[in-house]
Amino acid sequence: MKTQAAEFGKSLYDITKSVGDLVKGAAEKVSNIAGQAADSTVSATKKAADAATQAAGSVSDAASEMAKSIGEKIKGSSSGD
Repeated sequence: MKTQAAEFGKSLYDITKSVGDLVKGAAEKVSNIAGQAADSTVSATKKAADAATQAAGSVSDAASEMAKSIGEKIKGSSSGD
């Protein structure tokens, strides 16, 4: 009956006028919204973690290049003695 009511843009409460159906419908909506919010939070957290991982990799690469460059300069200056 709920499906048929929805086909006409109505809730089950609109058809039965039962307070129980009203409460159940409201609880389902709250549950759906909470689930969507949780999904959004997980997605945003994953995107943030991916961005942080990428940034950390970039910093690590830059630090390795800098260390390599400094090492080469130190070797170059000590071989000139």
